[in-house]
Order: sequence, then C-alpha cells, then structure tokens
Amino acid sequence: MPLKKYLILILLVSIFMPGCWDIEEVNNRSSVGVLFLDTGSQQKVKLGAVFPVPGTLLPPVVGMEQQFEKRHIVLTAEGSDITDAWSNLASAVSRTIFFGQLRVIIISDEYARMNIDNFLDFTGRMPNMPMNIPLLVTKSDPEKLMEIKNNTNFVPGNFIGLYLQSPRKKPLAMPGVLWEVFADLDNKTSDPFMPMIEEYQKNYRIAGLAVFSGPRMVGEINMKETETAALIRDVPFGFLTAPLGDNEGLISYRDIRSRTKIIPEIDNKGVLTFTVRTDVTGKVSELNPTKKEITLQEKKQFETKTAELIRKDINGLLQKLQQLNSDPLGFGEKFRAAYPLIWEKINWHDVYPAARFEVKANFKIVQTGMYR
Repeated sequence: MPLKKYLILILLVSIFMPGCWDIEEVNNRSSVGVLFLDTGSQQKVKLGAVFPVPGTLLPPVVGMEQQFEKRHIVLTAEGSDITDAWSNLASAVSRTIFFGQLRVIIISDEYARMNIDNFLDFTGRMPNMPMNIPLLVTKSDPEKLMEIKNNTNFVPGNFIGLYLQSPRKKPLAMPGVLWEVFADLDNKTSDPFMPMIEEYQKNYRIAGLAVFSGPRMVGEINMKETETAALIRDVPFGFLTAPLGDNEGLISYRDIRSRTKIIPEIDNKGVLTFTVRTDVTGKVSELNPTKKEITLQEKKQFETKTAELIRKDINGLLQKLQQLNSDPLGFGEKFRAAYPLIWEKINWHDVYPAARFEVKANFKIVQTGMYR
C-alpha cells in the first residue's frame, strides 16, 4: 500500500477512535464536597454546595502558620425547581462545578417529605455524580449545619464521610447510598431509608433514621429503634443494654452480632405471615450493680431476659413501620422471592400494612469475664 494511503488510513482511524473530547483542566473545576437541598422561601427549591478552599483538604498541622479558619465556602441558590436552582447556583461560580469528589448529600426533612423523585432525576442525569454517595436527612437548616466548624477543622464533606465510616456508628447510621435509593424505588420491594443528622455540641451526630414510603419520607425512628433495625439487617459492632427486672439492675453488652432469617407464608385463607427469627450474640460489657463473677444459672437468666427484650423491641419497630406503610427492612423482597407469581398481581404498599409478624429471638452471651 502506498505511503499516502497509509497516512490517510491513520488519519481516519485517529478521527474515529474514542478519546477525551471533553477533557478539562483541573484548575477550571470547582469540586463540590457536600450537596444539600431544602425547600427555600415560598416553597421554592433551595440548592446548596460546599466547596473546599484550595490547599485545605488535609487537616491543619499543629505549630504551622497556615491554620485555615475558613476551610470551605458555602453557596446557595433558589429556583422554581431543582434545575432552575442549579442554573442559578452555577451562574454564581466562575468555574465548572465538578461532582467527582462529592462526599455526602444532605436533604432537609421538609424537602424529603414532599417528593424526592425530581431530586433523583436530577442527580441521575448529572455527569460524574458518584452513585455510592451517602444520603442524610436533617431537621436543621442544612446551610447552618454546614457552617459548623467541627473540632478537627475538617471540611464538612470529609468530616461527615469519615464519621459515617466509623465501625461504631454503623448501628446508628445504616448508610442509605444513592444507588440503593434508586434500586429500592425501581424494584418496589423495599423502601428507602436515610440516617438523620443534627447539630450536637457544636458538632454533628446521628439522630435516628428517616424512613420513606416510595419517594416520600413518612416518618422517623429514634436511635434505639435504629439499633433494633440494625439487628434485623445483621449490622455488626452494636451495643445493647437490657433491664434485668424490677430493682435488679442493668446489663450491657458489646460486639453485638446478629443473624436474622425471614420466612413469608400464605395460609389457605390468604393471610400473609412473616416469621422473623433473630439470633444474637454479645459480650458482657457492664453489670449494674457490678458483679465480678457470673454463674451459669445467672448467665442463662440474662440470656432469656435479653432475648425477650429483643423480641419486644422488634415487634414494636415492625408495628410502627407498618403504621407508616414503610418497608425499609426489605420484607417485600422476601415475599417476591417466595411468591413471584402473586407478587406480579399486587401492590406491595396495599398488602404490607395487613401482614402479620411472628418474632422469635435468641440471645447468647459469648464472653462474661473481665480483663484484669
């Protein structure tokens, strides 16, 4: 083949080869660490973003002069819908807004109770939007929440992201990430849930769990109920405190582990019943009043009383969720797997509130001794 034809062929191949046609310099980007949503004034949508100050992503070093008092910038904008608010926000930033380093999305309680479909539609169409981003709900003003200067002086997105990754927070902050919310709403076999965050002693803390029925938040469960939900979902590293009876004191456990089996059954009258069996283990952390040694008989009594407490807590949580018509624990998925033909003919939110639950709980103490 003549050299000229080779050159033409190479030119054509280079034209049609995939490449980075939308490449953009880092200096032209403004990275968002936190995205937050609120209702704004006159029921408008308020959209906010937290931008880290360049050069401050690492925590300040003690003794150095460069101790940034302000390590992030918060910008907000309002609009008739989320796209309009986004347009107004983008017009206030000289650079292209980049979501690739987004750490968390915070939604106000008021916005979450309306409908999050528009928000999901918006995020699903934004380029570079990470799908594993945790979603949180707050009763506070999200903008004021982001202005808190946390003790370690981290940028809010980094601080909250690290906070949620702590193993000890898992029973209190079961993560509701973006892709899971999409999956729950698409499959219709369970409902979304999101940890609730609030200001506490000039810092952040988890305050429970926001539960949804479809795309709307319908209620919340407190921290104790969230721990019970964590038992059903087999979330490890929990703590548990149980009363031993009238004037008998308390016993506390650590390193809680659980395994839950859920079996749906439909009887000949068409009544749907879920058998929920939860097996829990834990290590004795504290006895009040204190006791250096625990006899075998006492150990069995502690296990029996703790198992009964777990059973009552699970029953109470399930009743509350049924009243809210919210299924964040995924009973719909168990029903669909067991009865796929029936599932195709029903609306789960019509069936779920009338379902019955039989809860069985076992508890085993795996360590009682003290380290001396």
